Amino acid sequence: RLLQIANEVPAMIWMAAPDRRCIYFNKQWLEFTGRRLDQELDYGWMDGIHPDDMGTFQAVFEGAFERRQSFRLEHRLRCSNGKFCWVLNTGVPLFQANGEFTGFVGSCIDTTDRRATEETLVDLGGRLINAQEEERRRVARELHDNLSQKMALLAIEIEQLAQLPSHSAEETNAGLRNLLDEVQELSSEIHRISYALHPSKLDRLGLAAATLSLCNEASNHQSLQVRCDFENIPDHLPGDVALCLYRVIQESLQNIIKHSGAYAATVDLRGSPSEIRLRITDAGVGFEPESAVRKPGLGLLSMRERLRFVGGTISIDSQPLRGTRINVVVPLR
Repeated sequence: RLLQIANEVPAMIWMAAPDRRCIYFNKQWLEFTGRRLDQELDYGWMDGIHPDDMGTFQAVFEGAFERRQSFRLEHRLRCSNGKFCWVLNTGVPLFQANGEFTGFVGSCIDTTDRRATEETLVDLGGRLINAQEEERRRVARELHDNLSQKMALLAIEIEQLAQLPSHSAEETNAGLRNLLDEVQELSSEIHRISYALHPSKLDRLGLAAATLSLCNEASNHQSLQVRCDFENIPDHLPGDVALCLYRVIQESLQNIIKHSGAYAATVDLRGSPSEIRLRITDAGVGFEPESAVRKPGLGLLSMRERLRFVGGTISIDSQPLRGTRINVVVPLR
């Protein structure tokens, strides 16, 4: 009766005698390993443990038997497809009513997906930290190499202007006009850096105007012509929705400029009472979407996370040499 129940439990169950020989494996274990019961009995099941984990496992397994204590260990076990999967193996000692030790009963659960998720999160955390540091370095370079030097030159020119004879009105006026041009250029640089950090136009004028400005900037400063089409975009969207869509458009345009080799792109925004739809297309080199799923770049991960927070979805349609189309849907709550 107990063995019948063990075969119905959604976990891999094993039992071992006091001499450490395994005397039972349930149906789930045999299906997981793809081996027959006679192959697993006694010590045969240990053939499936990964060679790199064998030393640690034997030490823990044998120590638990000697001390008659429970153990819990994660190790790799060969699956039915021939690959090694991670499992969490837990064993508990069994005793008769009189205290006699009668062996161990244990269970295994597959933890491969969980470990893969943990490794992905660790990798993502490292990449996010690196991206943050790189952005800080970029802003620092712009402030130091550009604005700082221009401010120093401006100070020198002001000092030179102050040393001119009082009767040199023409030279003074020319110097002041030159200083005015430089101050306006500095103001534009500060505005550009500030806008890159947070688009104030998005707060003041709305998503459509901010997107148009973004597209125009990409067209003016890069070898890319961006066409924008808008339909029924509300002037006032929830702040998190508007910022999410703006950042997705910004990241997509940056990816097109960096990777696609396209000369033209289209940003299409359509609104309805229930949702906002965004489509971004280019006729660049394209890529294999499967590779982006297996190892997504930080930009794609960032877009997905932003959309997840506002309940949105993203799909990517792309083929090598046939361009890319990004479709985004964000519900309006």
